[in-house]
Amino acid sequence: MTTTTTEPPTWEADDPAAIETVEVVRTATTEATAGRAAAEADAVQGAPVPRRRLTQIMWTVAVVAAVAGLGVAGVGFTLSYGALVDAARGWGFGARGSYLFPLGIDGLIIALYSISLVLLWRGMPKPLLLVAAHATTAVTIALNVLAAADSAPASPGVWDVAQTDPGRLLAHAAMPIAYVLLVEAARHLITRTARLESGAGVLTLTDWLLAPASTWRVWRRAKLHGFTYATVRALERERAVYRVWLQYREEIENGLRDNAVTVLDRLPDLLAPHGVTVKEALKLPDRMRREEQERRTARERAARELQQQAEAERRAQEHADRLARLAAEAEELTAQGEVDRLRARVDGERQAAEHLAAAAADVSSPMGDHGDYAL
Repeated sequence: MTTTTTEPPTWEADDPAAIETVEVVRTATTEATAGRAAAEADAVQGAPVPRRRLTQIMWTVAVVAAVAGLGVAGVGFTLSYGALVDAARGWGFGARGSYLFPLGIDGLIIALYSISLVLLWRGMPKPLLLVAAHATTAVTIALNVLAAADSAPASPGVWDVAQTDPGRLLAHAAMPIAYVLLVEAARHLITRTARLESGAGVLTLTDWLLAPASTWRVWRRAKLHGFTYATVRALERERAVYRVWLQYREEIENGLRDNAVTVLDRLPDLLAPHGVTVKEALKLPDRMRREEQERRTARERAARELQQQAEAERRAQEHADRLARLAAEAEELTAQGEVDRLRARVDGERQAAEHLAAAAADVSSPMGDHGDYAL
């Protein structure tokens, strides 16, 4: 970084007032610069402190919640186990079966919830496991309620105990319900953490209550096309803004051309339901024009590329045709040369035969004449 220094104004060397003024200005400037640097250093060094302190506090809260949750789960399991053991003895399970029956029921609940949480953490949720775990928990709650009714004096029945001593039934049902609430809290923590880390986003109960139709579209599109909720929301927002632009495009263009108050001034109100700020709404015409120009340029470039490709293919085809034509001519010339050579050989052989015949005739002619004279 380069520092530009300004030459101080000239003064007479023997002017003490001027010298003092310059020294004061230099001292103030140096102190201000040092103060800003110190403030920036303190800000840089102190910025992470509140977040680090908050993180430590939240880790402490998480540890306390985990310990308390495990304690409550252990207490609930113990109380449920004892109540079911006492009830199982009267239900015909025998001395040994009465101790194993609660282990089977509560152990199945723990296994189902644990497997469901592990699968959810691995990104392979199985809703049927969660439904089965809830159903088994409901069975445990019902069995605890029956056990509470059977342990009441004179065993009057569930309905009578609910009218005379509802606290007994509620106390026996509270521990399994507490276990379900703890598991749901853990499942919610794992689900939300995974979605926030992946950037997928979530659909909250508030979304379903305030905008059920649009939330349903977001959920449906995300499930059908494998998009995240955040991506689908961004796509829906862009589509809604584009629909408004198409609907009022002509009025906006006319207003911009005539410099008149038109629908452009109402764009912030028209786009407010879609989460568009006033600044973004007023910039919409320029953005749409720029995007339209980019699309037009892209179409023209694609058309030129297609034309160049077609021209290249045409030239390549013409070149291939010319090569094929030359190859055919060369083959024809080669064949014609073979024919000419064959014709020349045949003519040569014919002429040689004629010469041989003529020579033979010349040889036989004098012998015939001499014989005639002898007679």
